[in-house]
Amino acid sequence: MEGQLKTKDGATVPGARVTVLDENGVPHSTDITDEDGNYKVLLPAGNITVTASTGGIEEGGGQAAQMAQMRGRMEPGTRQRMLKQEQIQLDQIKMEVSEEQAMRKKVDRDGDGQWDYKIDEDFEFDSGQMGGNVFLDQNGDEEYNKENETLLSGGGEVIVEESIQGVRSSYQISSNGSYNISSLAPGSYSVKTSLSGSSTVEDVLVKSGEKTSEDIPVSVGELNGNISYEDVGKEKSVELSLENSDKDYTVVLGETKNYTFEDIIPGNYTLKVSDEDHTLKEGPKDISMEEKVSLNRDITIVKSYQVDGVFERKGEPLANQKISILGRQYDRIITTDDQGEFSVKLPEAAYRIYGTNRKDEATYVHLGRIVVDSDFDGDERYEGEFKEGYELSGQLKNDGEGVKNCEVFIRENSGAEYYLVTNNNGRFSTYLPKGTYTVYGWKESSIGRPGEDLYFLDKLRIREDEEITIEGSSARIVESHIKRDILKDDHEGPSEGLYATMETTLDNITVRGDTALSGSFKIALPRDGAEVTFDKMGYHEKTVTYSPFEEIPGNISLKAKDIKVEGEVNFDQAKTEELTLKFKPMSSGAVEKTITIDERYYEVALQPGEYEIVINESLENGEAKNEHSETISMMPSDERVMEKDLNPTYKVKVNGTIKDDKGILSSADIRFSGPEGKEVAANRSYEVYLEPGNYSIRAVNSEKGLSMQKGLSIDNSLTSSIDLENPVKVRAYLTYAGEGSSEIPVHFENEESGYVIETMSDMEGGFNLSLVEGDYNIKVDQNTEEEIDGMKRDVYYTLNETMHTNTLSTPQRLDMERNVLHSTFSGQVTKDGNSVSEVEVEILSQEGEVKKTLRTDEKGYFESDLLHGRYTIYVAHETSREKLGKFKYFVMPAENKSIEVSLEEGVTLSGRVLLKGEGVKSDVTLQRKEAKKTFSTQSNGDYRAVMPKGTYTIESEMEKDIEYGITTFKYEDQIELAYDEYQRIDLTKVKEYGMNIDELQTKTASQGEKISYTVDVTNTGNVRDEYEFSAKTAVWDIEFSPKTFELEAGDSRSVNIEVQVKDNASVDHPPIQFTLDSMNSEKMEEKELPIDVRQFYGVELSSDVINKRYGRGTITYSVNITNTGNGKDRYNIRVDNREKLRDQGWSVSVKEQTNNISDLQSKEIEVTLEAISSKPKENIRVEVQAYSDLQNSATDTVSIRINQPQLSIDSDSLDMDSEEANLEEEEFSLSNWQWGAIIIAVIIGALYIMKRRRWI
Repeated sequence: MEGQLKTKDGATVPGARVTVLDENGVPHSTDITDEDGNYKVLLPAGNITVTASTGGIEEGGGQAAQMAQMRGRMEPGTRQRMLKQEQIQLDQIKMEVSEEQAMRKKVDRDGDGQWDYKIDEDFEFDSGQMGGNVFLDQNGDEEYNKENETLLSGGGEVIVEESIQGVRSSYQISSNGSYNISSLAPGSYSVKTSLSGSSTVEDVLVKSGEKTSEDIPVSVGELNGNISYEDVGKEKSVELSLENSDKDYTVVLGETKNYTFEDIIPGNYTLKVSDEDHTLKEGPKDISMEEKVSLNRDITIVKSYQVDGVFERKGEPLANQKISILGRQYDRIITTDDQGEFSVKLPEAAYRIYGTNRKDEATYVHLGRIVVDSDFDGDERYEGEFKEGYELSGQLKNDGEGVKNCEVFIRENSGAEYYLVTNNNGRFSTYLPKGTYTVYGWKESSIGRPGEDLYFLDKLRIREDEEITIEGSSARIVESHIKRDILKDDHEGPSEGLYATMETTLDNITVRGDTALSGSFKIALPRDGAEVTFDKMGYHEKTVTYSPFEEIPGNISLKAKDIKVEGEVNFDQAKTEELTLKFKPMSSGAVEKTITIDERYYEVALQPGEYEIVINESLENGEAKNEHSETISMMPSDERVMEKDLNPTYKVKVNGTIKDDKGILSSADIRFSGPEGKEVAANRSYEVYLEPGNYSIRAVNSEKGLSMQKGLSIDNSLTSSIDLENPVKVRAYLTYAGEGSSEIPVHFENEESGYVIETMSDMEGGFNLSLVEGDYNIKVDQNTEEEIDGMKRDVYYTLNETMHTNTLSTPQRLDMERNVLHSTFSGQVTKDGNSVSEVEVEILSQEGEVKKTLRTDEKGYFESDLLHGRYTIYVAHETSREKLGKFKYFVMPAENKSIEVSLEEGVTLSGRVLLKGEGVKSDVTLQRKEAKKTFSTQSNGDYRAVMPKGTYTIESEMEKDIEYGITTFKYEDQIELAYDEYQRIDLTKVKEYGMNIDELQTKTASQGEKISYTVDVTNTGNVRDEYEFSAKTAVWDIEFSPKTFELEAGDSRSVNIEVQVKDNASVDHPPIQFTLDSMNSEKMEEKELPIDVRQFYGVELSSDVINKRYGRGTITYSVNITNTGNGKDRYNIRVDNREKLRDQGWSVSVKEQTNNISDLQSKEIEVTLEAISSKPKENIRVEVQAYSDLQNSATDTVSIRINQPQLSIDSDSLDMDSEEANLEEEEFSLSNWQWGAIIIAVIIGALYIMKRRRWI
């Protein structure tokens, strides 16, 4: 009897058991279904019951597994574990088997065309279900806690594997972190996700007609660190992002001291700053996150600038070219895109830019430089050209010997520079473009002795490969800073660092260089002295003489050139006889100046910097003034004149008292809105100068909950009191169609004062607002976008009502009007200026599908509402005399649009779509530039369309289920339509590549053992392909037989894999992985060889005492215990002679008597002896035994001899392990000189006593 086990919805059931029972319930035959749910059993004669079940099978699989092996369904030695769970019966069939059938007589009594001893019977039953949550296992207990743990926010798949046959299937994880499998064959499964760090849940039982709930944990990690800053300012917030995750961390520049990313799924990420003005100092950081690991990465955020550019070679862009951007502190390696372009964020610095490109036999080089600082204009693109390069090689020598680790600067006349360091033989080599170069280098003495420093100098022109040798000369290393000279009375010496150029002449060769952006520099000069000139645009040049044996000058200051500011003062109304202008410094380097003028013209010489220009001249005895405040900024420049006209404003004084609702003088925050806006905080009275005009005034005392509003017309100075009153709480709410409308901007304007309050409705349409009594004009004018009928539409909400506060203080609906904005699309179809009536106009979507079909009226006009977007208009007009058409792409804006459709001469395009010579129904797409039209053929593949003349791309594509599964067939061509055309479309198969490797069963091996696997590889594509195996990890040796092979579509073959287990392999060995690559595509499959290494156990105690300490009545010593096994273990420590030691007057204890220990790990075991009698034995032995908790036979014993010292010394004040007093192994003894000193002291003491008693 044979057949198949399957669910009612068609899913097969692998790994189930089919058992044959006789009428007494005795089993006669049993089988395990294969991966397709097939079984085969033998039936004896009699009343037979055949049952199908899952679970309840013993370890090893018993008879069923043996039969499955014999039939080739399970390989010997592979995983045959059947779950020791309850046996679940899926279905049963009762039947009577005759003797004829049992003896296999060839008779067909039922006439079904098959011998009666062959019985076909399928089992069919309800499928099961499975579902649950995928959660981030934040506490590591693998149990989902709804209150404390987070569900995965979408992404990834749940992988379900049948436990016996290893059949796998995958299901998508929803956006809310749950998964649901609506149909699953009953059986036992392991469940995990495709995400790194996902735990595998084993032995999940799915029952027929029931739903199993199983939550899946995903282990997570954490990334944190400290944040430091360089030149970033404060208060601005930027996002620190972890690329490839959905996590961001907000950093307030200058304030946030650290960051933390929690619950990170294991994987590879990039840490960077998502802000165009800032970056990490070292550039984006690569982060490799492992499960249950907390990584610490300290970062520094710096100000940055966006640098964009392109690299070319002979006018062609260089795609995927690596470029080195080298600074003194920061380096970047970038790669250009397909167009040769690049974009990178760089901190302030001067950078060398270098790259090499090899084509054919030639080498091309780019050498450039860029300065990124506050003057950098991000709009300027860097354009780099790779030129033919030549090799410059050479050696730096001193006294005929090569000088290693010498710094060398190769500078081209344009200022571009290349930096390198000589090797151990003093040699160097690089490629450079054609040009004239100065080679300048130095070697600083490692011990700093005078005369040991060297410099090297040469000048050469490169036209071909060059080899040079430069002999060193004695040098003096000069190191200093260039800074700006600040000309302030209260400031001594230079201030900010300056990026400057340096120039000196050595050995008749002019050497040029640059300082760092901070102004620091280091240069090697001849020991007999030299002059160095420092220069910077906008500063006075300075030459410094470095004389021999004189102290090197400290900071070198450059004075900025003054900039003359001149212009006219244009008075608004009144002018004073004399006017004072103050130039207040706003930045370092600016120097305060005050000038008085009696004309309209002024001029002043200022040091570069930022200034506030202030005019505050009183008029009319203080009742008015001319007032002006403006900020100007001047950078050091060789252009030394700046024109700046000033326009002071005439203002009048407004003042008055402030009183509360009881007439008592009070405080208030006052806001003036009018020709100018001004806010003042005043107590009891206020005074302010304002431009003449009409103002609305609002004053608020938050503490008392009082406010006021009024209008004020100001022509001359005036006094106006502020009288506060109790405001009215607004209880009206904003609605549309009776429902509250949230987050709608609303405009309240006081009718009397004209004062306007802009606010927004809350979540229920209400307002958190109080108003001074009066009438208010309430306006809403809100344009927004909403989805209506599945499409985004522009919607306009309006409201315009006037209400008194008495009405607004009661619950009132402020009901808005709502208009959906339908743009109107219209036009006229014409031919040679004449209208064309009764013709169809098709509006096509971006995909070429018909969205609307319109018909022109008698004058050729058409009109329709149309949502804004991108469309194609298509018109075909055919008469007996001519064919006309229009095919045009257009953009529909949010507003109305009208076009003229002028028909062009057209032709007929017809043909047939064929697949393997037979006509088939398919879609055909015609495209000209952005215009696109898609239409369907007839059932036999015929198609016809009238199109304007021109060049088109014609495409057709369809899918068909053939022997290799769903396969795509496609056709694409470009055609020129000048006449009627018949275009045959022969669809051809789109090549699809793919492979599948059967799952591997876990094998167990010992150290040094060679094990074999056999895997089946299937070509799941639709074309012949070639494959290659390779080992991904080289931990162990892996051999494949064959390593490369070819397969036809749908074919399979077996491949043997042999793995040599390392002699020192650990139980916790790294994963052994291999890959299978398609040689004709980028398809690749990666697998892991499931190998368990057999564990052996061993412990070893050291016979050496590590540390010994003596206390009052105690002796403490330590020995090492080592796990000599190949896996994690748990050791136990036992003192074998504990009773004997007790008899000798000692009690013994062991610290950490049992503990976990990793393979090959050593730990320190501390043994303490405590005297329990007044005279314990001095020389004793302690016998310590260690044994494995997991395998008691793994033991080791050591015997340690311990001697008690003769001295009584406080162990807290003396270390008895010192060399002078060694009490570990030897008895206490004194040296000869110590005995001599004692004898002399006794003799002197005796003589002194005898003399005192006058015995001598």
